[in-house]
Amino acid sequence: MLLFSIILDSTPMIVFLSIAIASFVFVCGSFLLGHDHDGEVDHDSGGADHDLSTLSLFSSKVLAIFSLAFGAGGSIASIYGLNVLWATLIGLVCGAVLGLTAYLALKLLYLQQVNSMVSDSSLLGCIGHVVTRIPEHGCGEVTFISQGQSLTQLAASAHHVELKAGTRVKIVSVGGNALQVETASL
Repeated sequence: MLLFSIILDSTPMIVFLSIAIASFVFVCGSFLLGHDHDGEVDHDSGGADHDLSTLSLFSSKVLAIFSLAFGAGGSIASIYGLNVLWATLIGLVCGAVLGLTAYLALKLLYLQQVNSMVSDSSLLGCIGHVVTRIPEHGCGEVTFISQGQSLTQLAASAHHVELKAGTRVKIVSVGGNALQVETASL
């Protein structure tokens, strides 16, 4: 009962506790409901692929964990009778420590992600075989392996010569809707 009267008599305690509870609800909701859109950027610009899967110190998860620790630290400091300034400083230290820990842990998880996208630049120089005949001024299909994945894509002859099914080819250009291939030497 003494703890309950301390909580009700202390306005800073109510503020810190409210911050902690609101942050806890947000953190639980974002982790349980799959809120996972923190700063991921992926784009392709004419053969130069960039995958910038990043996590910022200012991501919603890290900030929510910071504010949760801030509120909890400030609440506990208020229970022990510290004034608002000291309770705020303790809350900031707790928030910084737990926020940084959460950032590092989440960054470790982000680094474990696998990207199955094959970049245009990784296709250049790949050796494959013609699956569907490539006419002199038309398109066919080639199959090849890039980054451990077997792929089949539309292709045209770079030198405008017919390439029969089974011909060994090398990808020399990537762009438009078809790869440009030429006969590969053994």
